Amino acid sequence: MTDPFSSYLGELPPEVEPAELWLWARMEKWNQRQALALALGADPDSLDGYLHSDEERDLDENLVEVYKALFQLASIKFFDSAVVEKYVKPADFFNWLLAKKLPCPEGLRGALAEFGTPVQNWQRRAVESEKAVTSLKGRVSQLERAIADGAVSTSGTVRERETLLKLFIGLAAEQYGFKSARVRSPAAGQIASDLANAGLAVDEDTVRKFLKLGAELLPPTEGD
Repeated sequence: MTDPFSSYLGELPPEVEPAELWLWARMEKWNQRQALALALGADPDSLDGYLHSDEERDLDENLVEVYKALFQLASIKFFDSAVVEKYVKPADFFNWLLAKKLPCPEGLRGALAEFGTPVQNWQRRAVESEKAVTSLKGRVSQLERAIADGAVSTSGTVRERETLLKLFIGLAAEQYGFKSARVRSPAAGQIASDLANAGLAVDEDTVRKFLKLGAELLPPTEGD
């Protein structure tokens, strides 16, 4: 199967109305149908009517394939429940589109920056994440050599582990917006994705485990 995104030009069929981005950017959350349509720059109701109309007409095959692929990817990332309707914050969905190099209409970034939650600078965050990963890899290598040489005692190892945990949770709080283990956060998935982009395979559950451990070192937030 070829990549449908590589040939997608972002053009909507005449029957599909473009989305009023200034309106949708002001909303607190989008459901799956809305998010997928807005990723294509289409009005959700208009696109839904186009894709599921009873009228016999030739559909834009590329648009259909792109929509199906987006549906699969977004279902895994944000909308994994078939029982309870889930929602996503517009800025979170937009940042995910950019990170995965998926379709995103011109004007959505500006609309979200003006009316919604500020979007992240992914290029800067990628550079910062790569620096952090390189620093942590170097420190881990130093500790491994020190332990092998008997230069680090057991108590020292515990202190070093706590220091590394502080570094990890500090980066998670500052770069990924992680606040507390009691508050649902996309940080685990974002960190695992950035690590994978840096060539380090760490599954999301493992990241979530260390976020939970590190959360105990964070100062209490309101409601804790």
